[in-house]
Amino acid sequence: QLFLCKNRWPHAWNVRYCRQGSGQRKASWNKKAQGWRYYKELFQIAKELKENPGQFKFVAIDTVTALEEMAIPLAGKLYQETQMGKNWDGDNVLKLPNGTGYYYQRLAVQKIIGWFTQVAENIILIGHVKDKSLTEGGTELSVKTLDLGGKLGNILSASSEAICYLYRDVNTGNLMANFGD
Repeated sequence: QLFLCKNRWPHAWNVRYCRQGSGQRKASWNKKAQGWRYYKELFQIAKELKENPGQFKFVAIDTVTALEEMAIPLAGKLYQETQMGKNWDGDNVLKLPNGTGYYYQRLAVQKIIGWFTQVAENIILIGHVKDKSLTEGGTELSVKTLDLGGKLGNILSASSEAICYLYRDVNTGNLMANFGD
C-alpha cells in the first residue's frame, strides 16, 4: 500500500492516488492505494508527483517488507548493468552465490525510496519487527529490529531521523507509540 498524505501525520490520511479495479489510478480522498505490485508502477507514481512537487507532506510505504520483495526485479536490472552481471539471465538475484544479490536488493529498495524523497518532505516506512538477541559485555539483550533481509533493516534504521514502535494496547485497544529512549 502506498499512502500519499497532504495533512499532518497521523491526524488524517488524505490520499491522492488509489488503485482502481480496472488498474487505473484516479484522484481519490481518504482511501488507501492498494495493490501496488511492481516497482515500475511506483516509479510512474513518483514521476507524476515529481511534475507537481510539494503536493504531499508525507509518503508512507506500507510495508517495507513488501517493498523489499517488489524490488527484486529492479535489483536484477541493477545487477545486469554491472560488468559482472551483464550476461546474467536469471529471475532472482537473491539466488546468486555468496549472497551477492542482497547488495543489489538493498540498492533497489534505496533507489525506490529515493524516488519518493524527491516528492515529499517526509517518508514513512512501515514495517514488521522481529526480536533479535544480542550479547553485550556478557549480558544477553533482546532488541526489536525491522524484519528485513540481510543488512537492509540496519541500513534503513541508521539513515532514519526517527524510529517509532507502534502497537495496540491489549487492555484498552488504544494505538500506542514508543519512540524509545
